[in-house]
Amino acid sequence: FGRANYDYLNRYIISINARRDGFSALSKNHRWGNFGGVAAAWRISDESFFKPLKKNIDDLKIKASWGVVGNTGIADYASRSYYNSIYYGNNGAYAIGQIGDSNNLKWETSKKFDLGFSASLWGNIAIDFDYYNNTSSDLILNVPVAPSKGIPNDYITTNAGAMRNTGFELSVSADVIRKKNFTWTTSFNITTNSNEVTKLSNGLKEFISVGNSETTNITQVGKSIGQLYLYQTKGIDKNTGRRIFVGENGENVLVYYEKSNKFYLEDGTPYSQARLKRVVAGNTLPTWYGGWTNNFKINNFDLSLFFQFSGGNKIYNGSTATLSDVRFWNNSKDYAQNYWTPEHTNAKYALPVYGDNYSNGSALPITDWVENGDYIRLKNISLGYTFQNKSLLKNIGVSALRIYAQAQNLFVITGYSGLDPEVLSQTSSPNLLGG
Repeated sequence: FGRANYDYLNRYIISINARRDGFSALSKNHRWGNFGGVAAAWRISDESFFKPLKKNIDDLKIKASWGVVGNTGIADYASRSYYNSIYYGNNGAYAIGQIGDSNNLKWETSKKFDLGFSASLWGNIAIDFDYYNNTSSDLILNVPVAPSKGIPNDYITTNAGAMRNTGFELSVSADVIRKKNFTWTTSFNITTNSNEVTKLSNGLKEFISVGNSETTNITQVGKSIGQLYLYQTKGIDKNTGRRIFVGENGENVLVYYEKSNKFYLEDGTPYSQARLKRVVAGNTLPTWYGGWTNNFKINNFDLSLFFQFSGGNKIYNGSTATLSDVRFWNNSKDYAQNYWTPEHTNAKYALPVYGDNYSNGSALPITDWVENGDYIRLKNISLGYTFQNKSLLKNIGVSALRIYAQAQNLFVITGYSGLDPEVLSQTSSPNLLGG
């Protein structure tokens, strides 16, 4: 590890660092990696030609950086193959726990370039702006494999391609009001992100990931990682009460679960499930997110509010599918009030047929349950009071005393109908199985 810094009059600043890291979770041939970076800044506001602007701009610094880092966010034994001890009846036994890429798993690296500025205006406003371009190569992902191979969990953790993230980061903070008995400070930040998979291993153009619930995702070159990949549907047929699937040529296909073939064209012709059309149904990564903090102080009282927001992504509402599959253990109030009847043809759910977990998205994930993931929530609120009576505090042996109450997640504003637009059920592979 090494670092060198140069600072001339706090006006011209350069920093260079380099390091060599080893990570035992990787294969024995690729455990070591070389990383480092360089950063530079120019405080342009200290230059003589900037003096006419000093009245409005107190400080202005142009900055840029480039660096290479490695990802250690993988399981401790990701490259290992091993057995687990199990019980088979009353007998102890061993079963394959994991098949690892023991010879080839290597560092996932990210090359990040940043360019931006920091500024201070009128003595009470601070602005930070950065453009970033982050290129990741040798992505470490849980790559799906055919179930017939007998590999636990049907995936291997390996290096699977490359992707790029670009966007900007903006933060603004200000002393809005500063008086003797009242102050208000605020801080706002927002980040945008555009994600694109630029390469997949072994010449693949795409691969499909299936989680432990209804969601199916697809990763394709040229698009965002882990997009929703669902069967295309068009709501409920008003005449029959059947869910409308879209066939391979755009034809309407209706679900008749109680019949032997399950899927039929509108004229009653049987239709093969294998011919149903699956489509890319939305990006699962937020394209913008951020927060807004406000701090108030009135005499001895203080109040803090923190809002969090995110959006630009799609969510598959798997709870809607699970709670409407017409089996005795899974039926919600929403389903009971919104299924098709001859009197209620503008329905959300299909005509009830016992055991029908196809019409409402449990057996086959459907596009009808895709929703926007945009939200804003009051993440945290805190109200406090600070005692200023020094003699009282001294008498009880306390130098300072503040009492406060705090609450989290008081409300969320969102169009998503599920429990929480921020919840992710597929935590084992959040990038490949988002939404």
